[in-house]
Amino acid sequence: MLVLRSHVRIRVLLYKFIGAACRETTFPLLTSIQNIRDMKHESIVVVYDSCQAIAEEIADKLGAETVSVQSMNVRQIENSQSLVLIIEFQDGGKLSPHWQYVYLLLSEVDLSGKNIAVIVAQGNKRDCGTITKELCDRLMNQGAHIIGDQLYSGTSGQNLDNWICAISPNL
Repeated sequence: MLVLRSHVRIRVLLYKFIGAACRETTFPLLTSIQNIRDMKHESIVVVYDSCQAIAEEIADKLGAETVSVQSMNVRQIENSQSLVLIIEFQDGGKLSPHWQYVYLLLSEVDLSGKNIAVIVAQGNKRDCGTITKELCDRLMNQGAHIIGDQLYSGTSGQNLDNWICAISPNL
């Protein structure tokens, strides 16, 4: 990463490329800290519980990082631009305990401008569709953009690769 620390250095570089002095041209200073903050802010995070293999496959295809729900915190949510949530339900259509915790975390954070895609890894659309829709509606009420349709594992006609291709331009 190239970090320019002074206006003089910028003028010298411009002189080398353009062949003329640029005494009146000034540019804002860039700092490595700001560049790091910008990179972190633009990140995609894939959040999973027990489906690590699926999370890693998605992360590889999206150039994202994976985070377990067990280690998720507010700062990670705030520093990411996009989230892929691989949620899991228990029998009876209740969110797993770890996902209940993340649900509470998400309700404490301003999600304005965040892009969120949802996969239901354990549970089906018939039993968990209403709760998944309520979750997405709540996230939208907090300012998040829900990207694409929710993917339910085990549903015929739905393919993980096709889903990733559909959501990736919007993350």
